[in-house]
Amino acid sequence: MPEPQELSKELSRTILEHTQRPTTKTEEDLRIGVEKALGPVLTRLGIIVTGEYERTVLGGGRQDAVYGKVIIEYEPPRSFKYPRNIEHCQGQLRDYLLASTKTHGQLQADALRRLIGVGLDGLQIFFLRFTDRPRPGEDLPSLAFLPFAPQPSLFKVEGIKGGFQRLGPYPITPESVSAFLLY
Repeated sequence: MPEPQELSKELSRTILEHTQRPTTKTEEDLRIGVEKALGPVLTRLGIIVTGEYERTVLGGGRQDAVYGKVIIEYEPPRSFKYPRNIEHCQGQLRDYLLASTKTHGQLQADALRRLIGVGLDGLQIFFLRFTDRPRPGEDLPSLAFLPFAPQPSLFKVEGIKGGFQRLGPYPITPESVSAFLLY
């Protein structure tokens, strides 16, 4: 089996090359290119998971791609250069994560902790996670290879102890793609 670091390097290079193509203009163009590259990498890593695409969630909205406990929200190429687009994507992911766990009732916070949202514009990536820890970041997995600076405050959720925390956005690099593949 190939080394995970080599696969992360290969996938990050493929994502960047695809994003830079003149034919990659829309969110859908980006999604198709990344998904074509991601599938074989997951297989080579021995990860058996089938992606679901454009899945409708309670309360409206369509998740771009879902791989098990990972929800990926694609945005148009290079759109994260504008903070409002990052905020928009973050809001979509938050809503999708909440909708995906709404049926868990009193155990919704537990279910939310098991999910991760990923925002991707082809040049940058960020992760949205739920935590109910008093000090955000204390329960983060060891991702020392990323320039980690977790946000000091949480985006609160009414009726649930805890909140969402965004990590990134980070440039698409072998390191950020490794973090993505760890989830």
